[in-house]
Amino acid sequence: MLLVLIASVPSFGCESDKNIATYRGVFGQFLYINQDKNVVIATFSSAESASNAARETSKAKLEAFESLAESL
Repeated sequence: MLLVLIASVPSFGCESDKNIATYRGVFGQFLYINQDKNVVIATFSSAESASNAARETSKAKLEAFESLAESL
């Protein structure tokens, strides 16, 4: 198992019934963990400004992550 340490995680979500956790950084970074599928996806980003609000691309990224995990 890979252990990832994140110094500051401003936003996260957890779907305990699906064993999925998601984390979003203030510059658009993502960490998606699906324990049932044994999948971890991390993306880097450098948005122009820091924001704790969800970005327009957030939903599309999460849908892509879930699609990838389900295809395995």
